[in-house]
Amino acid sequence: MNLFYWNNIIHDVLWQYGFDEPSGNFQQNNFGRGGAGNDAVRADALDGSGTNNANFSTPGDGSPGRMQMFRWTSPGGIYVTAPYAATYHSPVPAEWGGNFTSFSGEVVPVQGPATGIVGCEGPYLNAAEVSGKIALVKRGNCEFGLKALIAQQNGAAAVILFNNDGTNSGANMAIGVNGGSVTIPVMGMMGNQDGDALVAAAQTGPVNVTMTSKLYPDRDSDFDAGIIVHEYGHGVSNRLTGGSSTGCLSGEEQAGEGWSDFYGLMLTMTDAVCDLPRGVGTYSSFEPGTGRGIRRFPYSPDMNVNPFTFADVADTAQSVPHGVGSVWATMLWDMSCKLVDRYGYEQDIHSRGGGNGLALQLVTDGLKLQGCRPTFVMGRNGILAADAAMATTDPDYLSNKCIIWHAFARRGLGNAATSGTVGSRSDQVEDFTVPAECLSFQVQVNVTGAGTVSPSGSPVGAAYEDVLGFTLTPNAAGGAIVSAEGCEGTLTGNVFTTRPIVRNCTIEVVFDDGPLPDEIFADGFEGDDAP
Repeated sequence: MNLFYWNNIIHDVLWQYGFDEPSGNFQQNNFGRGGAGNDAVRADALDGSGTNNANFSTPGDGSPGRMQMFRWTSPGGIYVTAPYAATYHSPVPAEWGGNFTSFSGEVVPVQGPATGIVGCEGPYLNAAEVSGKIALVKRGNCEFGLKALIAQQNGAAAVILFNNDGTNSGANMAIGVNGGSVTIPVMGMMGNQDGDALVAAAQTGPVNVTMTSKLYPDRDSDFDAGIIVHEYGHGVSNRLTGGSSTGCLSGEEQAGEGWSDFYGLMLTMTDAVCDLPRGVGTYSSFEPGTGRGIRRFPYSPDMNVNPFTFADVADTAQSVPHGVGSVWATMLWDMSCKLVDRYGYEQDIHSRGGGNGLALQLVTDGLKLQGCRPTFVMGRNGILAADAAMATTDPDYLSNKCIIWHAFARRGLGNAATSGTVGSRSDQVEDFTVPAECLSFQVQVNVTGAGTVSPSGSPVGAAYEDVLGFTLTPNAAGGAIVSAEGCEGTLTGNVFTTRPIVRNCTIEVVFDDGPLPDEIFADGFEGDDAP
């Protein structure tokens, strides 16, 4: 039922933003509005053809899209029972190592004679302490299978392997040349931070854990709204890019997974999420909503949380297409959060209001304008073109091109960035600059009536996102401030404060000239002897 509900919600919301009948949306009856029709989404709940995944096939307009949602199996992991209590997730390699459901024991970090805890050679310096215990080994220098085999040769009863990338991301482990000879239980790949916590605890006393092949009951991804929207998003990006016949998203730099993450984030957004890390697939991957989820980093404008820049497209640590797409979605999320910061959050997503509604509109229109086989640069330019089109057709629309430019440039997709070819992930050149018109701005101050504005002189220069304050002083003969408007600012007392400056703008200040002089009544008709 939840899957049916969300497919209908996505259809209805995105219709408001232009994924409509002429644009090739998924709809059984198009009611004469254009498009081919007869192509409602066929969504399969608990599809039995796979696990730990979901997918969406997108034929051309007129043929139904198909969404397949799978069961997600519980990860294995570790319960730390002493000297503290904790639960650490960890994939369990099913293709090698001894089979186990649960295994308990004391964890001992290994000490290889040359590589220490990396454990690529034996005999260990602490082989006696490792014997009969669970060997704790860090990633690096040699194959996983060799590490586990050396631990087994040093008498270990089991092995836990943990990552070395500084984050808490795990990874699966290939069998390598030696993994087939390992007969003891092997648990991996734990996150680097969790592994470091075990190492630190073991330095002060015994650490007891239970390794288990399944931490929780399995989960149904039909209850993960973010994944449902993500999969539907593939249909949106495929049909809007280059026309509804589909086939325009391909190549190592194509960002299809990024658009899908974007739609999943935006349609599950709340007013607080830009201040918190957002993971994708956190429910299905047995994590809290603020967890990393199924991407290398959670989405966050904080570059200490998500450090991606355009250059990371070339980093093979990012898979194609999911990892590359997450770099693109990071930029879209930054832009969206800046727009929400500017225009507020609108809870009713159907209304197309607030910064979140504006972000959805710009990205959806940008998909239509970016062209076939788009690179990151083309995707950015499509969004800029969408902003320019809105400014041209709507006289009340304030261009946001400089907000867009700064959001992308901050992540390396600036004015001089180049993508090379969409078929390559290694020919990109990142750049962090913006066009000159988005560096400095002119604030025109117009004054009507008797009074002064300080600072004086017009126009006043401002850098991007400067906040300017102006003191308004009526003339001394009883004048007053009538109004002050412009630059999205506010008047408090006699001080007018702008919003952060992101475009050229004008402030209109109106003063009342004060009471009329007494002489205007000196016509002889107001005296005591007047009739």
